[in-house]
Amino acid sequence: MPAELAIAAAGAVDLTASQIEPRMLQLVGAPELVLAASQIEPRDLDLTATAGLNLAASERYETGLDLSAAASLNMPAIARMLTALGLTAATDLTMSAYERQLRGLPISATASLTLAAFARMFTTTSLTATASLAISAAFPATAATTTLFATPGTTTYTIPWWCRYIDVVVLGAGGGGMGGGGSFIAGGGGYGGTFATATLERGVHIPWTATTINITVAAAGSAGSGGVITGNGGTGGASAASAALVGWSGITGAGGAGATAAAVASQQNGRAPSTLTYNGQLYVPGAAGTGNGGAGGPGSGGAGGNGGPFSGSKAGAGGPGSVWCRAYQ
Repeated sequence: MPAELAIAAAGAVDLTASQIEPRMLQLVGAPELVLAASQIEPRDLDLTATAGLNLAASERYETGLDLSAAASLNMPAIARMLTALGLTAATDLTMSAYERQLRGLPISATASLTLAAFARMFTTTSLTATASLAISAAFPATAATTTLFATPGTTTYTIPWWCRYIDVVVLGAGGGGMGGGGSFIAGGGGYGGTFATATLERGVHIPWTATTINITVAAAGSAGSGGVITGNGGTGGASAASAALVGWSGITGAGGAGATAAAVASQQNGRAPSTLTYNGQLYVPGAAGTGNGGAGGPGSGGAGGNGGPFSGSKAGAGGPGSVWCRAYQ
């Protein structure tokens, strides 16, 4: 080919195959311009069509590529543009698939802009549509996960990036049982903690930028001491969850009361809170302490100590609290 190649036709220009144009290639067609296959254009490529511009396949443009059409611009497949690609259509711009643009990619359409598939842009991609521009995003479908915190103390729950909702359930610790005393006086059992619940929607109750929730798992109520005189059980601590720094004050589950009455006025076994059903999920506390000084399970009260002729036995401690975090979509 010479340094420059100019092709013009009043009716239509149809190039079934063009391979190498070393300098400048200018193609003009009044009704329609069709390039079935073009492979390498090292310098400038200027394509103009009044009615329609159709490039079935084009592979590589090393410098600049400007495409415009008054009615519609359609490019089913283009592979690689090393520098700049400018696409403009007054009515409709459609690109079914394109793969790699190493520099800038400005794309505009007056009526609608549709990009069915694109893979990689190294620098900048600018998308503009006068009528509408829609970009949708969705997390991949992921099964719900539940995290249980059962060790007394403070920690943090890391919010999974893929979730939209988080159910938070807290349970206070169980109270300790009362110790046994002389004259065969058995101590009473401690009481169970209380549940509290909340459902957080990201972007509503907490911002999308929030990444953690503060967790407090309550310590168990202490066991009452046994002896000549009965010793009272300790009250269980409160479990809590919050994200105060991002606007959620949180929830608190109160601890169960420690036993302060003898079994003759109460019961020697500890008490357990009822199983909770929340948003279709079961949250099960531990079993209450039983018998002579049995310790309570998570959230449940400890049993009282046995009495004796002169001195009674030590009671059971309550169970520690619990916190559950369930993430789902």
